Amino acid sequence: MDLNQLLTLHRTYKSLGRLRQIVAVLSRHGLSQFFQTSPLAKFIPLRRRFLRALSSEDEAVPLPRRIRQAMEELGPTFVKLGQMLSMRPDLVPPGFVEEFQRLQDAVNPLPYDQLKPVFLAELGKDAKEVFATFTEKPIASASIAQVHDAVLPSGERVVVKLQRPDIEKTIELDLEILALLADLLMKYFPALEVLNPAGVVEEFSRAMRRELDFRLEANNMDTIRANFTGMPMVRIPKLVRELSGRRVIVMERIDGVKVTDLETLRQWGLDPVALAGLGADIVIKQVLKDGVFHGDLHAGNILVTRQGEVALLDFGVLGRMDKKLTRGIAMIFVGLMEQEFGVIAEEILDLCQPRDYTDIAQFERDIRNTVLPHMGLSLSQLNVGIVLLEVFGLAFKYRIRVPQDLFLLARSLVTIEGIGRALDPKFDVLEVGSKYTKDLVQQQLDPEMLRKEALVLGRTYLKMAGQFPYQFRAFANRALTDGIRVDVSDRDRDWILKRQERAAHGLGLGIVIAALLGSSTVLYVMDSSLRVGPIPVLPALGAAAAAFLGLFFIAGMLPRGRHR
Repeated sequence: MDLNQLLTLHRTYKSLGRLRQIVAVLSRHGLSQFFQTSPLAKFIPLRRRFLRALSSEDEAVPLPRRIRQAMEELGPTFVKLGQMLSMRPDLVPPGFVEEFQRLQDAVNPLPYDQLKPVFLAELGKDAKEVFATFTEKPIASASIAQVHDAVLPSGERVVVKLQRPDIEKTIELDLEILALLADLLMKYFPALEVLNPAGVVEEFSRAMRRELDFRLEANNMDTIRANFTGMPMVRIPKLVRELSGRRVIVMERIDGVKVTDLETLRQWGLDPVALAGLGADIVIKQVLKDGVFHGDLHAGNILVTRQGEVALLDFGVLGRMDKKLTRGIAMIFVGLMEQEFGVIAEEILDLCQPRDYTDIAQFERDIRNTVLPHMGLSLSQLNVGIVLLEVFGLAFKYRIRVPQDLFLLARSLVTIEGIGRALDPKFDVLEVGSKYTKDLVQQQLDPEMLRKEALVLGRTYLKMAGQFPYQFRAFANRALTDGIRVDVSDRDRDWILKRQERAAHGLGLGIVIAALLGSSTVLYVMDSSLRVGPIPVLPALGAAAAAFLGLFFIAGMLPRGRHR
Protein backbone atom coordinates (compact mmCIF):
# COMPACT_ATOMS: atom_id res chain seq x y z
CA MET A 1 0.00 0.00 0.00
CA ASP A 2 1.47 3.43 -1.00
CA LEU A 3 0.58 6.87 0.30
CA ASN A 4 -1.96 7.59 -2.43
CA GLN A 5 -3.80 4.35 -1.66
CA LEU A 6 -3.92 5.23 2.02
CA LEU A 7 -5.26 8.71 1.32
CA THR A 8 -7.85 7.35 -1.12
CA LEU A 9 -9.12 4.91 1.50
CA HIS A 10 -9.03 7.35 4.42
CA ARG A 11 -9.55 10.93 3.28
CA THR A 12 -10.56 12.09 6.72
CA TYR A 13 -9.15 14.84 8.86
CA LYS A 14 -8.40 12.37 11.66
CA SER A 15 -6.35 9.91 9.59
CA LEU A 16 -4.39 12.64 7.84
CA GLY A 17 -3.88 14.39 11.14
CA ARG A 18 -2.56 11.21 12.77
CA LEU A 19 -0.20 10.55 9.86
CA ARG A 20 1.06 14.13 10.04
CA GLN A 21 1.48 13.77 13.83
CA ILE A 22 3.52 10.55 13.47
CA VAL A 23 5.83 12.10 10.89
CA ALA A 24 6.23 15.22 13.05
CA VAL A 25 7.14 13.17 16.13
CA LEU A 26 9.62 11.03 14.21
CA SER A 27 11.15 14.18 12.71
CA ARG A 28 11.41 15.85 16.11
CA HIS A 29 13.50 12.89 17.29
CA GLY A 30 15.84 13.11 14.30
CA LEU A 31 14.29 10.26 12.31
CA SER A 32 13.08 12.17 9.24
CA GLN A 33 15.97 10.84 7.13
CA PHE A 34 14.09 7.55 6.85
CA PHE A 35 11.35 9.07 4.69
CA GLN A 36 12.82 12.25 3.15
CA THR A 37 12.79 10.67 -0.31
CA SER A 38 9.35 9.09 0.12
CA PRO A 39 5.84 10.54 -0.40
CA LEU A 40 5.74 11.19 3.36
CA ALA A 41 8.31 13.98 2.95
CA LYS A 42 5.42 16.42 2.44
CA PHE A 43 4.45 15.89 6.09
CA ILE A 44 7.90 16.74 7.47
CA PRO A 45 7.72 20.06 9.36
CA LEU A 46 9.26 22.98 7.43
CA ARG A 47 12.00 23.49 10.01
CA ARG A 48 13.24 19.93 9.46
CA ARG A 49 12.65 20.02 5.73
CA PHE A 50 14.93 22.96 5.05
CA LEU A 51 17.48 22.41 7.79
CA ARG A 52 19.81 19.47 8.11
CA ALA A 53 17.73 16.35 8.88
CA LEU A 54 19.91 15.41 11.84
CA SER A 55 20.92 18.18 14.24
CA SER A 56 23.89 18.14 16.59
CA GLU A 57 21.44 17.56 19.47
CA ASP A 58 20.11 14.49 17.66
CA GLU A 59 23.59 13.17 16.99
CA ALA A 60 24.34 13.28 20.71
CA VAL A 61 21.50 10.85 21.40
CA PRO A 62 21.93 7.21 20.24
CA LEU A 63 19.51 6.07 17.53
CA PRO A 64 17.86 3.32 19.66
CA ARG A 65 17.06 5.85 22.38
CA ARG A 66 15.59 8.34 19.89
CA ILE A 67 13.32 5.63 18.47
CA ARG A 68 12.25 4.58 21.98
CA GLN A 69 11.45 8.18 22.94
CA ALA A 70 9.42 8.62 19.75
CA MET A 71 7.47 5.43 20.50
CA GLU A 72 6.63 6.67 24.00
CA GLU A 73 5.36 9.97 22.58
CA LEU A 74 3.29 8.26 19.87
CA GLY A 75 1.23 6.23 22.33
CA PRO A 76 0.08 2.67 23.10
CA THR A 77 0.35 1.10 19.64
CA PHE A 78 3.96 2.13 19.19
CA VAL A 79 4.85 1.34 22.81
CA LYS A 80 3.51 -2.19 22.40
CA LEU A 81 5.36 -2.55 19.08
CA GLY A 82 8.58 -1.63 20.85
CA GLN A 83 7.82 -4.07 23.66
CA MET A 84 7.28 -6.84 21.12
CA LEU A 85 10.56 -6.01 19.36
CA SER A 86 12.35 -6.05 22.73
CA MET A 87 11.54 -9.77 22.83
CA ARG A 88 12.82 -10.40 19.29
CA PRO A 89 16.64 -10.25 19.22
CA ASP A 90 16.44 -12.20 15.96
CA LEU A 91 14.86 -9.13 14.30
CA VAL A 92 16.65 -6.14 15.84
CA PRO A 93 20.25 -5.61 17.05
CA PRO A 94 21.10 -5.93 20.77
CA GLY A 95 21.29 -2.16 21.38
CA PHE A 96 17.70 -1.71 20.24
CA VAL A 97 16.51 -4.68 22.32
CA GLU A 98 18.02 -3.21 25.48
CA GLU A 99 16.52 0.22 24.82
CA PHE A 100 13.04 -1.07 23.95
CA GLN A 101 12.94 -3.02 27.22
CA ARG A 102 12.64 0.37 28.97
CA LEU A 103 9.20 1.01 27.42
CA GLN A 104 6.40 1.08 30.01
CA ASP A 105 2.71 0.44 29.29
CA ALA A 106 1.41 2.81 31.98
CA VAL A 107 -1.08 5.66 31.47
CA ASN A 108 -3.22 7.89 33.64
CA PRO A 109 -6.64 6.38 34.49
CA LEU A 110 -9.83 7.72 32.93
CA PRO A 111 -12.89 8.71 35.01
CA TYR A 112 -15.62 6.09 34.90
CA ASP A 113 -18.02 8.49 33.13
CA GLN A 114 -15.83 8.14 30.01
CA LEU A 115 -15.96 4.33 30.21
CA LYS A 116 -19.70 4.09 30.94
CA PRO A 117 -20.65 3.96 27.19
CA VAL A 118 -18.43 0.88 26.79
CA PHE A 119 -20.23 -0.95 29.62
CA LEU A 120 -23.66 0.10 28.28
CA ALA A 121 -22.79 -1.06 24.75
CA GLU A 122 -21.57 -4.46 25.95
CA LEU A 123 -24.20 -5.33 28.59
CA GLY A 124 -27.07 -2.94 27.91
CA LYS A 125 -27.00 -1.64 31.49
CA ASP A 126 -24.90 0.67 33.62
CA ALA A 127 -22.44 -0.94 36.02
CA LYS A 128 -24.38 0.37 39.01
CA GLU A 129 -27.45 -1.55 37.80
CA VAL A 130 -25.48 -4.80 37.42
CA PHE A 131 -23.42 -4.80 40.61
CA ALA A 132 -24.37 -4.33 44.24
CA THR A 133 -21.39 -1.98 44.51
CA PHE A 134 -18.99 -0.65 41.89
CA THR A 135 -15.85 1.34 42.69
CA GLU A 136 -15.43 4.05 40.09
CA LYS A 137 -11.79 4.69 40.96
CA PRO A 138 -9.71 2.04 39.13
CA ILE A 139 -7.28 -0.21 40.99
CA ALA A 140 -5.07 -0.57 37.90
CA SER A 141 -4.72 1.24 34.57
CA ALA A 142 -2.96 0.43 31.30
CA SER A 143 -3.07 1.65 27.72
CA ILE A 144 -5.89 -0.65 26.56
CA ALA A 145 -8.00 -1.14 29.69
CA GLN A 146 -8.40 -0.36 33.36
CA VAL A 147 -9.62 -2.49 36.27
CA HIS A 148 -12.31 -1.69 38.87
CA ASP A 149 -13.48 -3.42 42.05
CA ALA A 150 -17.11 -4.56 42.28
CA VAL A 151 -19.45 -6.81 44.27
CA LEU A 152 -22.13 -9.01 42.69
CA PRO A 153 -25.70 -9.05 44.09
CA SER A 154 -24.77 -12.49 45.53
CA GLY A 155 -22.08 -10.84 47.64
CA GLU A 156 -19.17 -12.27 45.64
CA ARG A 157 -16.27 -9.86 45.16
CA VAL A 158 -15.14 -9.47 41.56
CA VAL A 159 -12.93 -7.27 39.39
CA VAL A 160 -14.13 -5.61 36.18
CA LYS A 161 -11.74 -5.05 33.30
CA LEU A 162 -13.06 -2.33 30.98
CA GLN A 163 -11.58 -1.40 27.61
CA ARG A 164 -10.82 2.27 27.03
CA PRO A 165 -13.30 3.98 24.68
CA ASP A 166 -12.23 4.35 21.05
CA ILE A 167 -8.89 2.63 21.73
CA GLU A 168 -9.69 0.04 19.03
CA LYS A 169 -10.19 2.75 16.38
CA THR A 170 -6.95 4.45 17.41
CA ILE A 171 -4.98 1.22 17.25
CA GLU A 172 -6.51 0.14 13.92
CA LEU A 173 -5.54 3.47 12.36
CA ASP A 174 -2.02 3.18 13.75
CA LEU A 175 -1.69 -0.38 12.46
CA GLU A 176 -2.65 0.73 8.97
CA ILE A 177 -0.11 3.55 9.08
CA LEU A 178 2.54 1.14 10.39
CA ALA A 179 1.87 -1.13 7.41
CA LEU A 180 2.41 1.88 5.13
CA LEU A 181 5.68 2.78 6.88
CA ALA A 182 6.90 -0.82 6.59
CA ASP A 183 6.21 -0.86 2.83
CA LEU A 184 8.04 2.44 2.40
CA LEU A 185 11.03 1.17 4.38
CA MET A 186 11.35 -1.84 2.07
CA LYS A 187 10.92 0.32 -1.04
CA TYR A 188 13.41 3.05 -0.14
CA PHE A 189 15.79 0.98 2.02
CA PRO A 190 16.09 -2.40 0.22
CA ALA A 191 18.78 -3.55 2.66
CA LEU A 192 16.08 -3.72 5.36
CA GLU A 193 14.12 -6.30 3.38
CA VAL A 194 16.03 -9.12 5.14
CA LEU A 195 14.36 -7.99 8.39
CA ASN A 196 10.93 -8.32 6.73
CA PRO A 197 9.37 -5.15 8.27
CA ALA A 198 6.03 -5.85 6.53
CA GLY A 199 5.93 -9.33 8.07
CA VAL A 200 6.81 -7.94 11.50
CA VAL A 201 3.98 -5.41 11.32
CA GLU A 202 1.57 -8.11 10.16
CA GLU A 203 2.52 -10.37 13.08
CA PHE A 204 2.22 -7.44 15.51
CA SER A 205 -1.18 -6.47 14.07
CA ARG A 206 -2.56 -9.98 14.65
CA ALA A 207 -1.34 -9.91 18.25
CA MET A 208 -2.86 -6.49 18.90
CA ARG A 209 -6.23 -7.46 17.46
CA ARG A 210 -6.28 -10.58 19.65
CA GLU A 211 -5.48 -8.46 22.70
CA LEU A 212 -8.37 -6.11 21.91
CA ASP A 213 -10.91 -8.95 21.97
CA PHE A 214 -11.45 -9.81 25.63
CA ARG A 215 -13.43 -12.91 24.66
CA LEU A 216 -10.15 -14.51 23.58
CA GLU A 217 -8.59 -13.67 26.95
CA ALA A 218 -11.59 -15.30 28.65
CA ASN A 219 -11.05 -18.45 26.58
CA ASN A 220 -7.35 -18.40 27.50
CA MET A 221 -8.27 -18.34 31.19
CA ASP A 222 -10.59 -21.31 30.78
CA THR A 223 -7.88 -23.26 28.91
CA ILE A 224 -5.20 -22.67 31.56
CA ARG A 225 -7.63 -23.38 34.42
CA ALA A 226 -8.61 -26.72 32.86
CA ASN A 227 -4.93 -27.68 32.52
CA PHE A 228 -4.42 -27.21 36.27
CA THR A 229 -7.35 -29.38 37.31
CA GLY A 230 -6.05 -31.61 40.07
CA MET A 231 -3.55 -29.00 41.33
CA PRO A 232 -5.54 -27.23 44.09
CA MET A 233 -2.63 -24.97 45.03
CA VAL A 234 -2.84 -23.23 41.63
CA ARG A 235 -5.56 -20.59 41.23
CA ILE A 236 -6.86 -19.14 37.98
CA PRO A 237 -9.67 -16.55 38.41
CA LYS A 238 -13.13 -17.85 37.56
CA LEU A 239 -15.04 -15.94 34.92
CA VAL A 240 -18.53 -14.47 35.22
CA ARG A 241 -19.39 -15.36 31.61
CA GLU A 242 -22.80 -13.72 31.49
CA LEU A 243 -21.19 -10.36 32.36
CA SER A 244 -18.22 -10.68 30.01
CA GLY A 245 -17.95 -9.67 26.37
CA ARG A 246 -15.69 -8.28 23.69
CA ARG A 247 -14.66 -5.22 25.71
CA VAL A 248 -15.55 -6.25 29.28
CA ILE A 249 -14.36 -9.10 31.48
CA VAL A 250 -15.73 -9.81 34.95
CA MET A 251 -13.86 -12.35 37.07
CA GLU A 252 -13.51 -13.39 40.69
CA ARG A 253 -11.23 -11.29 42.85
CA ILE A 254 -8.33 -13.23 44.37
CA ASP A 255 -6.81 -11.61 47.44
CA GLY A 256 -3.11 -12.06 47.96
CA VAL A 257 0.29 -10.42 47.77
CA LYS A 258 2.93 -10.32 45.08
CA VAL A 259 5.07 -13.44 45.03
CA THR A 260 8.12 -11.26 45.74
CA ASP A 261 6.69 -9.91 49.05
CA LEU A 262 8.90 -12.11 51.24
CA GLU A 263 8.11 -10.29 54.47
CA THR A 264 4.36 -10.91 54.22
CA LEU A 265 4.87 -14.51 53.07
CA ARG A 266 6.95 -15.22 56.18
CA GLN A 267 4.39 -13.47 58.42
CA TRP A 268 1.77 -15.82 57.00
CA GLY A 269 3.98 -18.80 57.84
CA LEU A 270 4.48 -19.84 54.20
CA ASP A 271 7.58 -21.68 52.99
CA PRO A 272 9.37 -19.62 50.28
CA VAL A 273 11.32 -22.68 49.08
CA ALA A 274 8.11 -24.63 48.48
CA LEU A 275 6.60 -21.63 46.66
CA ALA A 276 9.66 -21.40 44.39
CA GLY A 277 9.33 -25.09 43.49
CA LEU A 278 5.59 -24.73 42.84
CA GLY A 279 6.16 -21.68 40.62
CA ALA A 280 8.75 -23.52 38.53
CA ASP A 281 6.49 -26.56 38.24
CA ILE A 282 3.66 -24.30 37.02
CA VAL A 283 5.79 -22.85 34.21
CA ILE A 284 7.57 -26.05 33.11
CA LYS A 285 4.34 -28.08 33.16
CA GLN A 286 2.63 -25.53 30.89
CA VAL A 287 5.52 -25.58 28.43
CA LEU A 288 6.57 -29.23 28.25
CA LYS A 289 3.33 -31.01 29.12
CA ASP A 290 0.32 -28.80 28.33
CA GLY A 291 1.76 -27.06 25.26
CA VAL A 292 0.06 -23.78 26.29
CA PHE A 293 1.63 -21.29 28.69
CA HIS A 294 1.18 -17.80 30.15
CA GLY A 295 2.94 -15.51 27.68
CA ASP A 296 3.26 -12.36 29.81
CA LEU A 297 4.56 -13.66 33.10
CA HIS A 298 6.05 -11.16 35.56
CA ALA A 299 5.91 -10.58 39.32
CA GLY A 300 2.82 -8.37 39.00
CA ASN A 301 0.87 -11.25 37.42
CA ILE A 302 1.65 -13.78 40.16
CA LEU A 303 -0.09 -13.58 43.54
CA VAL A 304 0.21 -15.77 46.62
CA THR A 305 -2.84 -16.20 48.88
CA ARG A 306 -2.74 -16.54 52.65
CA GLN A 307 -3.35 -20.29 52.15
CA GLY A 308 -0.18 -20.61 50.04
CA GLU A 309 -1.96 -20.87 46.69
CA VAL A 310 -0.22 -19.40 43.63
CA ALA A 311 -2.60 -17.38 41.45
CA LEU A 312 -1.90 -16.31 37.85
CA LEU A 313 -3.47 -13.16 36.41
CA ASP A 314 -3.78 -11.40 33.01
CA PHE A 315 -4.13 -13.89 30.15
CA GLY A 316 -4.09 -11.53 27.18
CA VAL A 317 -1.06 -13.32 25.71
CA LEU A 318 -0.56 -17.09 25.53
CA GLY A 319 2.41 -18.99 24.15
CA ARG A 320 1.71 -22.22 22.31
CA MET A 321 4.02 -25.19 21.80
CA ASP A 322 3.27 -27.87 19.22
CA LYS A 323 4.91 -31.28 19.52
CA LYS A 324 7.92 -30.22 17.47
CA LEU A 325 8.62 -27.14 19.61
CA THR A 326 8.06 -29.06 22.83
CA ARG A 327 10.49 -31.83 21.90
CA GLY A 328 13.00 -29.31 20.58
CA ILE A 329 12.99 -27.33 23.83
CA ALA A 330 13.31 -30.57 25.81
CA MET A 331 16.38 -31.51 23.75
CA ILE A 332 17.85 -28.01 24.22
CA PHE A 333 17.43 -28.49 27.98
CA VAL A 334 19.23 -31.83 27.67
CA GLY A 335 21.96 -30.16 25.60
CA LEU A 336 22.45 -27.52 28.31
CA MET A 337 22.62 -30.12 31.08
CA GLU A 338 25.06 -32.33 29.15
CA GLN A 339 26.96 -29.44 27.46
CA GLU A 340 26.18 -30.93 24.04
CA PHE A 341 26.41 -27.77 21.94
CA GLY A 342 25.91 -29.60 18.66
CA VAL A 343 22.53 -30.81 19.90
CA ILE A 344 21.54 -27.23 20.80
CA ALA A 345 22.64 -25.91 17.37
CA GLU A 346 20.80 -28.65 15.44
CA GLU A 347 17.60 -28.24 17.46
CA ILE A 348 17.55 -24.45 17.02
CA LEU A 349 18.06 -24.73 13.26
CA ASP A 350 15.36 -27.42 13.10
CA LEU A 351 12.87 -25.29 15.08
CA CYS A 352 13.61 -21.98 13.35
CA GLN A 353 13.53 -20.56 9.83
CA PRO A 354 17.03 -19.86 8.45
CA ARG A 355 16.81 -17.08 5.85
CA ASP A 356 20.22 -17.84 4.38
CA TYR A 357 22.95 -20.46 4.23
CA THR A 358 24.03 -21.33 7.79
CA ASP A 359 27.49 -22.59 8.66
CA ILE A 360 26.46 -25.16 11.27
CA ALA A 361 30.01 -25.66 12.59
CA GLN A 362 30.47 -21.92 13.19
CA PHE A 363 26.98 -21.64 14.67
CA GLU A 364 27.86 -24.43 17.10
CA ARG A 365 31.09 -22.66 18.05
CA ASP A 366 29.22 -19.42 18.71
CA ILE A 367 26.72 -21.29 20.88
CA ARG A 368 29.61 -22.86 22.78
CA ASN A 369 31.22 -19.45 23.35
CA THR A 370 27.87 -18.05 24.48
CA VAL A 371 26.96 -20.86 26.86
CA LEU A 372 30.35 -21.84 28.33
CA PRO A 373 30.77 -18.74 30.54
CA HIS A 374 27.50 -19.68 32.24
CA MET A 375 28.65 -23.27 32.70
CA GLY A 376 31.22 -22.11 35.24
CA LEU A 377 28.27 -21.50 37.54
CA SER A 378 26.59 -24.16 39.62
CA LEU A 379 23.21 -25.38 38.43
CA SER A 380 21.61 -23.37 41.23
CA GLN A 381 23.26 -20.21 39.79
CA LEU A 382 22.69 -20.97 36.10
CA ASN A 383 19.90 -18.82 34.62
CA VAL A 384 18.48 -20.92 31.80
CA GLY A 385 16.18 -18.16 30.54
CA ILE A 386 19.05 -15.70 30.08
CA VAL A 387 21.16 -18.40 28.38
CA LEU A 388 18.31 -19.11 25.95
CA LEU A 389 17.84 -15.40 25.20
CA GLU A 390 21.56 -15.02 24.49
CA VAL A 391 21.57 -18.12 22.26
CA PHE A 392 18.46 -16.93 20.41
CA GLY A 393 20.18 -13.56 20.11
CA LEU A 394 22.69 -15.21 17.75
CA ALA A 395 19.81 -15.55 15.32
CA PHE A 396 20.24 -11.92 14.19
CA LYS A 397 23.83 -12.63 13.12
CA TYR A 398 22.84 -15.78 11.22
CA ARG A 399 19.58 -14.36 9.85
CA ILE A 400 17.51 -17.06 11.52
CA ARG A 401 13.82 -16.35 12.24
CA VAL A 402 12.97 -17.68 15.71
CA PRO A 403 9.30 -18.45 16.52
CA GLN A 404 7.74 -15.81 18.80
CA ASP A 405 6.66 -18.50 21.27
CA LEU A 406 10.29 -19.44 22.01
CA PHE A 407 11.02 -15.87 23.09
CA LEU A 408 7.88 -15.84 25.25
CA LEU A 409 9.15 -19.05 26.83
CA ALA A 410 12.63 -17.62 27.47
CA ARG A 411 11.10 -14.51 29.07
CA SER A 412 8.89 -16.66 31.29
CA LEU A 413 11.94 -18.64 32.40
CA VAL A 414 13.86 -15.44 33.18
CA THR A 415 10.93 -14.28 35.32
CA ILE A 416 10.41 -17.53 37.21
CA GLU A 417 14.14 -18.01 37.80
CA GLY A 418 14.48 -14.47 39.17
CA ILE A 419 11.49 -15.01 41.47
CA GLY A 420 12.67 -18.52 42.37
CA ARG A 421 16.11 -17.33 43.47
CA ALA A 422 14.57 -14.53 45.52
CA LEU A 423 12.54 -17.18 47.36
CA ASP A 424 15.21 -19.91 47.42
CA PRO A 425 18.92 -19.17 46.79
CA LYS A 426 19.43 -22.82 45.74
CA PHE A 427 16.60 -22.75 43.20
CA ASP A 428 17.32 -24.85 40.08
CA VAL A 429 14.79 -24.76 37.25
CA LEU A 430 16.62 -27.51 35.31
CA GLU A 431 15.99 -29.92 38.19
CA VAL A 432 12.27 -29.24 37.90
CA GLY A 433 12.42 -29.52 34.12
CA SER A 434 14.42 -32.76 34.10
CA LYS A 435 11.43 -34.92 35.10
CA TYR A 436 9.44 -33.56 32.16
CA THR A 437 12.34 -33.92 29.69
CA LYS A 438 12.86 -37.52 30.77
CA ASP A 439 9.18 -38.25 30.14
CA LEU A 440 9.39 -36.64 26.70
CA VAL A 441 12.51 -38.60 25.73
CA GLN A 442 10.85 -41.83 26.85
CA GLN A 443 7.76 -40.96 24.82
CA GLN A 444 9.91 -40.49 21.72
CA LEU A 445 11.24 -44.04 22.17
CA ASP A 446 7.82 -45.53 22.82
CA PRO A 447 7.08 -48.12 20.06
CA GLU A 448 3.50 -46.93 19.63
CA MET A 449 4.64 -43.31 19.29
CA LEU A 450 7.31 -44.34 16.77
CA ARG A 451 4.71 -46.31 14.80
CA LYS A 452 2.37 -43.30 14.65
CA GLU A 453 5.18 -40.97 13.56
CA ALA A 454 6.33 -43.46 10.91
CA LEU A 455 2.76 -43.64 9.62
CA VAL A 456 2.48 -39.85 9.42
CA LEU A 457 5.87 -39.54 7.69
CA GLY A 458 5.00 -42.37 5.31
CA ARG A 459 1.77 -40.66 4.28
CA THR A 460 3.60 -37.34 3.84
CA TYR A 461 6.32 -38.82 1.62
CA LEU A 462 3.79 -40.86 -0.34
CA LYS A 463 1.82 -37.70 -1.03
CA MET A 464 5.01 -35.89 -2.06
CA ALA A 465 5.93 -38.75 -4.39
CA GLY A 466 2.50 -38.61 -6.01
CA GLN A 467 2.79 -34.85 -6.56
CA PHE A 468 6.35 -34.94 -7.91
CA PRO A 469 5.55 -35.77 -11.59
CA TYR A 470 3.06 -32.87 -11.81
CA GLN A 471 5.41 -30.45 -10.04
CA PHE A 472 8.33 -31.48 -12.24
CA ARG A 473 6.19 -31.06 -15.38
CA ALA A 474 5.14 -27.56 -14.22
CA PHE A 475 8.78 -26.68 -13.51
CA ALA A 476 9.92 -27.99 -16.91
CA ASN A 477 7.16 -26.07 -18.75
CA ARG A 478 8.08 -22.86 -16.94
CA ALA A 479 11.79 -23.40 -17.64
CA LEU A 480 11.07 -23.90 -21.35
CA THR A 481 8.82 -20.86 -21.65
CA ASP A 482 10.35 -18.35 -19.20
CA GLY A 483 13.82 -19.75 -18.63
CA ILE A 484 15.52 -20.13 -15.25
CA ARG A 485 17.18 -17.32 -13.36
CA VAL A 486 19.81 -18.09 -10.73
CA ASP A 487 20.95 -15.36 -8.32
CA VAL A 488 24.57 -15.76 -7.27
CA SER A 489 26.21 -13.85 -4.44
CA ASP A 490 29.73 -12.41 -4.75
CA ARG A 491 30.86 -14.82 -2.08
CA ASP A 492 29.99 -17.83 -4.23
CA ARG A 493 30.88 -16.53 -7.71
CA ASP A 494 34.58 -17.58 -7.68
CA TRP A 495 33.73 -20.98 -6.24
CA ILE A 496 31.11 -21.58 -8.96
CA LEU A 497 33.53 -20.53 -11.73
CA LYS A 498 36.14 -22.96 -10.41
CA ARG A 499 33.55 -25.72 -10.30
CA GLN A 500 32.52 -24.92 -13.88
CA GLU A 501 36.16 -25.04 -14.99
CA ARG A 502 36.64 -28.41 -13.30
CA ALA A 503 33.41 -29.68 -14.85
CA ALA A 504 34.59 -28.61 -18.33
CA HIS A 505 37.92 -30.40 -17.87
CA GLY A 506 36.06 -33.42 -16.57
CA LEU A 507 33.75 -33.43 -19.56
CA GLY A 508 36.69 -33.32 -22.00
CA LEU A 509 38.51 -36.06 -20.12
CA GLY A 510 35.36 -38.17 -20.11
CA ILE A 511 35.09 -37.87 -23.90
CA VAL A 512 38.74 -39.02 -24.30
CA ILE A 513 38.13 -41.99 -21.99
CA ALA A 514 34.99 -42.95 -23.90
CA ALA A 515 36.92 -42.76 -27.19
CA LEU A 516 39.74 -44.95 -25.86
CA LEU A 517 37.31 -47.55 -24.54
CA GLY A 518 35.36 -47.50 -27.79
CA SER A 519 38.43 -47.91 -30.00
CA SER A 520 39.83 -50.64 -27.75
CA THR A 521 36.57 -52.54 -28.03
CA VAL A 522 36.57 -52.22 -31.86
CA LEU A 523 40.20 -53.43 -32.10
CA TYR A 524 39.47 -56.36 -29.80
CA VAL A 525 36.44 -57.37 -31.85
CA MET A 526 38.52 -57.10 -35.06
CA ASP A 527 40.92 -59.65 -33.49
CA SER A 528 44.19 -57.65 -33.61
CA SER A 529 47.15 -59.73 -34.86
CA LEU A 530 49.64 -57.91 -32.62
CA ARG A 531 49.65 -59.94 -29.38
CA VAL A 532 51.80 -60.70 -26.37
CA GLY A 533 50.81 -64.24 -25.65
CA PRO A 534 47.01 -64.39 -25.63
CA ILE A 535 46.63 -60.61 -24.96
CA PRO A 536 45.96 -58.27 -27.94
CA VAL A 537 48.40 -55.37 -27.52
CA LEU A 538 46.52 -52.39 -29.00
CA PRO A 539 43.19 -53.05 -27.21
CA ALA A 540 45.09 -53.65 -23.96
CA LEU A 541 47.01 -50.36 -24.25
CA GLY A 542 43.76 -48.48 -24.97
CA ALA A 543 42.03 -50.06 -21.99
CA ALA A 544 45.01 -49.31 -19.71
CA ALA A 545 45.11 -45.68 -20.83
CA ALA A 546 41.36 -45.39 -20.26
CA ALA A 547 41.71 -46.90 -16.77
CA PHE A 548 44.54 -44.50 -15.86
CA LEU A 549 42.62 -41.48 -17.11
CA GLY A 550 39.51 -42.76 -15.32
CA LEU A 551 41.36 -42.81 -11.98
CA PHE A 552 42.64 -39.30 -12.69
CA PHE A 553 39.09 -38.20 -13.52
CA ILE A 554 37.71 -39.64 -10.26
CA ALA A 555 40.47 -38.02 -8.21
CA GLY A 556 39.74 -34.69 -9.83
CA MET A 557 36.05 -34.89 -8.97
CA LEU A 558 36.66 -35.54 -5.26
CA PRO A 559 35.80 -32.52 -3.02
CA ARG A 560 38.75 -30.28 -2.17
CA GLY A 561 37.79 -28.74 1.15
CA ARG A 562 34.36 -27.65 2.33
CA HIS A 563 32.70 -24.66 0.75
CA ARG A 564 31.13 -22.33 3.34
